[in-house]
Amino acid sequence: MAKHCTNCGHELRETDKFCSECGTGIGGVKVQTQPTQWETGIIYRETVSEPNWVTYHWDKFYLEALGPKGKRVLSQTDKFKVTNNSSPDSRNHGSICDEFIRRVIADGWELTGEMGQNWWNYKFRRPVKS
Repeated sequence: MAKHCTNCGHELRETDKFCSECGTGIGGVKVQTQPTQWETGIIYRETVSEPNWVTYHWDKFYLEALGPKGKRVLSQTDKFKVTNNSSPDSRNHGSICDEFIRRVIADGWELTGEMGQNWWNYKFRRPVKS
């Protein structure tokens, strides 16, 4: 007769010491897992050239992370031109930020749903890799 886990009912092999489905020990003791550690990130915008406020300047977006390795910049966009007659949240800047967000998510980050002070200050988190 087959043995089954007392916690989830998963069928066990004779040599199992823990349930492969839920991690409960064969004696009914559940394996303690360490809580997930997270690093957090936020998108910032920075002027990267000496501004010529009459005509234009250059900016970039970057992701600043805070976690067990401290505060560091992990990713950034190429610089983009900001002309004097365009507002900071113009379509061009918005599409650059949107593409950057997609890239950050592809790198394993998830949006937290929280925002910083500015329209581009999206907040992210991801589990710390061991």
